[in-house]
Amino acid sequence: MRKGLVLLLAIALVVAFSAPAMADLKVTGFYRAKAMLTNFYSPSATATTLVQHKNDQSAAYVEQRMRIKFDMGTEVARAILHLESDMNWGMNSNDGAPLAGNPGAARNQGGALSADAVQLETKEAYVWFRIPDTSFTSTVGMQMVSDHYAGIFANNARMASIFVNAELEPTKIKLGWAKLYENQTRQSDDVTMYLASAQFAPSKDTNVGVNFYWLKDDNGRGAGVGSGLAGSANVGAYADRYVDVYMPGVNFSMNAGPAKISGFGFYQFGRASEVANGVESFSIRAFALDLRADLKAGPGNFFVEGFYISGDHTYKRPPSNRSNYRSPVTLGDYTNGLANANSGFTRTRMYFLFGFENQNVNQCVIGCSTSALGQSYGNQGNGLWHVAGGYSQKFTDKLKGEFNLGYASAVGRRGGAAGYSRRGIGLEANVRADYNISKGLDFSLIGSYLNAGNFLTRYGWAGTDANERPERNYYMLASRLNFSF
Repeated sequence: MRKGLVLLLAIALVVAFSAPAMADLKVTGFYRAKAMLTNFYSPSATATTLVQHKNDQSAAYVEQRMRIKFDMGTEVARAILHLESDMNWGMNSNDGAPLAGNPGAARNQGGALSADAVQLETKEAYVWFRIPDTSFTSTVGMQMVSDHYAGIFANNARMASIFVNAELEPTKIKLGWAKLYENQTRQSDDVTMYLASAQFAPSKDTNVGVNFYWLKDDNGRGAGVGSGLAGSANVGAYADRYVDVYMPGVNFSMNAGPAKISGFGFYQFGRASEVANGVESFSIRAFALDLRADLKAGPGNFFVEGFYISGDHTYKRPPSNRSNYRSPVTLGDYTNGLANANSGFTRTRMYFLFGFENQNVNQCVIGCSTSALGQSYGNQGNGLWHVAGGYSQKFTDKLKGEFNLGYASAVGRRGGAAGYSRRGIGLEANVRADYNISKGLDFSLIGSYLNAGNFLTRYGWAGTDANERPERNYYMLASRLNFSF
């Protein structure tokens, strides 16, 4: 018996020393649970108004999200698999016949008794590798892609794509191609995106980027089912035959004493067509500008930021005899009827206006899933401008807090009818406190208030009873437990 154990140990040692080096595995992610109390509710990304009314009760629910990312391989090649599980506590399961009003479990569901729903989502599945004998690297597969413009065009948008990166000091170059929709017919009827970027850092305190994006959408030319802008209010109420958009732009950041100044600008030009009693084409001429300052202020940090996204009045864009379309086309326009939120501006930390750190319910005014005004910051062609400021401070090694204030308004009016002429979207104020329980584990308390403007509350409301008018004062209270690993 003893000889057998010695022999077994010897064999194990021989195998261990003779086997090639095994690939290493890195596992990262987070678990997050939030208990919410709010009177803000928008049912879907296509809703024309909020459905929360003055006599409605506040909603109370608990939502959770877990993401786990597997990164495995060697120094020259790695495979990445990124998964997510979402649910609201008590909402739907696959335990036989579901409760009335709960039609079985699907995406973001499975939190009811006997929860066993198949709702695991694939966020990313791609390979990273070094190109031999060069300083180039490449990523190939389904991956999250963000733009150089704080998420206004694309923010963690999942797309099947190929990117090549080169570090040629002091410049970083990125070239990429993505297939957004494939219609599987033998003609030009897909949606593709091309990207070229050069980020130049002449010093450690300065970065200047020059970027070019090309969005080529031919999904309407054939009988395919690609999404694009077809049928959306963003480029008319008719199915488009093609959208061809070119987008040059710049971004920059620089340290100026105690302040960091950053910003960006881009311009879109191109052509599009739609079906409206025949084929009708029109030009796209749009732009966006942003400027931000971050400043160390005493024991804390202060920021102020503003952006402007071009647009015009809805009544200037009739289905016939169309003038130029003056609001940017973004990947937030590409939802395929689902709540994908491919765009997302979050760095001013607005919970109501832009959906900072939303999870399953993902309710906000614009730019997140199930938003009241849509997921594209083009704001259905009406454009958008926003100003915000905030202050954050670390009080102890364990406790920190912040306060943020922001205002948003449309650039153009929705129409000339009564109540439609107002452009104000809303003024938001929010506070937050974070306490670190232990390494990676934090508890937060969050409160936010939105004074909604007529552009948000009046459009689409057809009621006559004063009690049915949408609420103007919205609030949200949340407690949040987050574990990062």
